[in-house]
Amino acid sequence: MRQIFGYTDMGKQRAMNQDAYHFDIGAYPWAVVCDGMGGPRAGDVASGIGVDVITRTIERGLRPDMTENSVRTLLVTALATANTSIHVRAGDDEACAGMGTTAVCALVRGGLAHIAHVGDSRAYLITPESIEQVTRDHSLVQALVEQGQLTPEQAKVSPDKNMI
Repeated sequence: MRQIFGYTDMGKQRAMNQDAYHFDIGAYPWAVVCDGMGGPRAGDVASGIGVDVITRTIERGLRPDMTENSVRTLLVTALATANTSIHVRAGDDEACAGMGTTAVCALVRGGLAHIAHVGDSRAYLITPESIEQVTRDHSLVQALVEQGQLTPEQAKVSPDKNMI
C-alpha cells in the first residue's frame, strides 16, 4: 500500500508559512517540498513557483520507458527550470527581489528512490527500525562540519545553522 502524507509548519520565527508541496501516488510515486526563504521578501511566492514548475516538468517528462539516467536528468532539469523561473520573477518584480527556496524532490521507480535537492530541505529514509537522513545539506554549517571546523554537535546550535 502506498501512502504519502504532507504537512507544513511555519516554525517559531515566521509570521507566515512559506512551505509548499505536491505529490502524486500514481504508477511512479513522486513528491516535492519547497521551503521559501527571504523572510518577508516573498519566500512563499518562491516556494509556490518552485512546486508549480517542478510539478509541471515532472508531469510532462515522466514516461514508463525512462532509464535511471533519464529520471535523474528529469529531476535535475525540474530543479534548474524552477530556479530560472524564480530568478526571473525576482528580477521582474521588486516585491520579490531576494526571494528563494530550498527544494527536495523524490521519485520512486522500480523500487529505487531518485532524489534531487538544493539547500537544507532534506529527504529521510524511514523504516520501522530507523530514520536516516539521505541528503546532505547545502549550507554553510554543513561545509564547516565537512572541513572539520565544527563538530556535528556544534552545528546543531550554531547561529549560522540556517545559512544556505
